[in-house]
Parts: sequence; structure tokens; C-alpha cells
Amino acid sequence: MKMTYDDKVKIFAVLLIVINGMVLVAGMDYTRLGQAPDLDASKEFANNVVNYLNDLAISLEVDDKSLVRQSLAQLHYNIFLVDSPGELTRLIQEDAATARRVIIEEYVQSVGDKLLSLLNNSPVVEQLSGRNLLVFTPRPEGGFSITPEGLLGEELTRELEAVENLFSHSRFQPHYQNYKDDITFEIEVEWGSARLLSPVHERTTREYWEGLISDLRSEYSRVSRNAGFSEITGSGIRLEVHGDLTARELRQIVDELFISGAYAVSVGGRRLAVNSYILDSDGNFEVDGMIVATRPLIVEALGDATVIRPGVRLLLEQVMWHLYVEITDVDVLTLPGKTPQ
Repeated sequence: MKMTYDDKVKIFAVLLIVINGMVLVAGMDYTRLGQAPDLDASKEFANNVVNYLNDLAISLEVDDKSLVRQSLAQLHYNIFLVDSPGELTRLIQEDAATARRVIIEEYVQSVGDKLLSLLNNSPVVEQLSGRNLLVFTPRPEGGFSITPEGLLGEELTRELEAVENLFSHSRFQPHYQNYKDDITFEIEVEWGSARLLSPVHERTTREYWEGLISDLRSEYSRVSRNAGFSEITGSGIRLEVHGDLTARELRQIVDELFISGAYAVSVGGRRLAVNSYILDSDGNFEVDGMIVATRPLIVEALGDATVIRPGVRLLLEQVMWHLYVEITDVDVLTLPGKTPQ
């Protein structure tokens, strides 16, 4: 059975309650509850919101507009990247609302374009002299009321009044007061030529790209930190390694830290990045072309200490038992970005 708009609204409301509930649960003691929320399941709900927005775009016949496609694709991509229930909630409350606004404003622009097309192709408008201001006010049941009356002739007036708007779609009729101003048009007709006085599309385009640029800057900053090229701060562990350690063994330790969930590692104060290398060098280590001190060798890693500490300790006890390593949990660690060579 095909879902009605009311059904979708109910699902959307339930979704927000569920996700906000998950944020609350995220701050509780999971050992008492049995298990943490399933982020994958939450993402499935979030993707249902994307599907709903796509259906809305199709019903308003703006699904082929570039801004609509881009905003929905960006939302879908952000949901794929998100790694916490709290961030997922923010996406639904903010990014999904932005995508919905883009869809509606693209539709509003398409309605304005229809009104302009009728006006600019009418012999009645061609014969108008001077400057005339027309106000198109949406009716609650769809269509428009036009002021001043009697300026455009009966036939053209009927055509313009019959142009569909948001309230021609039953799902928007209960929200007339909320959207009335958005779908009200002021059109200037001067010497036979009509133009919109409120460039909705230009404003939407500018706001969308400004928002997208801001998102890209944030994403670049996040990727740069995680890739090792920017300074990053967090909690983690510090290893103080004593004994004869080879570059091969050091690489094993670093690999184990990353496998165990560390998201940033430094060796002897040198941040490791995606293109880093570690070599033996006359009793010391060469990290990305720089010699680091080895007595003792300090290795620092950011991540959940309760997860990464057991993993690296197991490696040290079973494979590198000849080394003496002190492991300390650190609440605040700042690792530098990799120095360009």
C-alpha cells in the first residue's frame, strides 16, 4: 500500500525521537544495558529521511535540479561518514532541514519562472506602459490572487491565477501560514517586460554554496588531522620503550596501535602520516628522513586507551618480551602535524 504524507511525517517524527534517544543512551553505562546503540541501524533510519526528501523532490518535480541533487548527495555522503549518534542527530536536525529548504525554494523558483513566462509571452503585457508592480499572493487551496485587479485582462488573469503553488499539494495546505510568505511574489512589469523583485534562486544558490564551502573546509581539516598533516589533540597512551628495538619491531608496534583503534601516532615527537616510513639508522631510527632519539623511545597514540592499551601490551608480552615498556594513560595529548620534507 502506498504511504500517505501523514504516514511519512509520523515516521520522520519517530525517527527524530529514536535518534535523540540514542544520543541519551550514548552517555549511559553500557555495561548495565548490555550493549551500545547500533550506529548502522541508526544510519538506516537516517537514509530513510534522505529517501523521503527525494520523494518530496520528485513530487514537486525538482528532483532534476542541480542544487537538489547536490544537497541530497551531500546529506547521504555525510551520513555515510558519521561515526557517532550525536553527529547523526545533528545531521538530521540541521543538514536534512537544509536539504528540505533547498527543495522547497527550487520549487518556489520554478513557480516564479512559470509566472514570468506567462507574463512575458502575453500581448497584454507588451502593451502596458510605465512601471507596474504586481503582487501574487497564494491561496490556501492553491493558485494565486493578483493585485492590483483588472490590469492584465480576464484571460491572462485566469491563467496566472491557475498556476500551481505549494498549496496545490495537499501536504502543504495545513502549513499555509508557515509558507505563505515564501510563495508570495512581487513582479515588476516595466514597458512590456516582467521581472521578479525577490531573486529567491540567487539567494538559495549563494547560501547553498557558502554552506558547502564551510562543510568542505571542516572536512578538509578533519581529513588533514586524521591523515597526519595537522596538529591534533585528544586522549590516549604514551609508551616509553627501553631496550634494543629494531625498526621492524617499531613498525609492528605502530601497526598494532592503528589496528587497535589509534587514530594518530607519533614516534620520538615525529607525527606519522599516511606516507611515513621508519628505518634503522646507526643505532637510532630514521622517521621520514629525521633521526629520533631512542633512549628511551617515546611513542604516543591518540584513541581509546582501554582498547589500544591491551592490544599493544599483548604484542609486547608475546613477541617483544625482551623490551621494557612503560605504558601510561594520558587524558590530554597533542600531536604535531607532520613536518613537510
